[in-house]
Amino acid sequence: MKTGETENRFLSEEEDRWLGKMVREAMRQRPSAPPGSECPDPVIIRKLAFHENIDPPTAKTALLHMAECYECSQLALRYVDEYREQKR
Repeated sequence: MKTGETENRFLSEEEDRWLGKMVREAMRQRPSAPPGSECPDPVIIRKLAFHENIDPPTAKTALLHMAECYECSQLALRYVDEYREQKR
């Protein structure tokens, strides 16, 4: 991790690992969005993948949704790949 990056992270390393675990579980199960639930705005998913600050209630709602929604978890993984490419 680069100097100064820690204080700019929205998710702690533990939360980041938890998110990765939840996304992997969602991918294995291939569930779709729960009936009546609305997928979060892709901008929110991207902000999470890029470790940008968003308000905690919005983050929590989006993370819980992504853990249950295959399509959103796939989008998150694409954004994570994009984030990693930019960090190189």
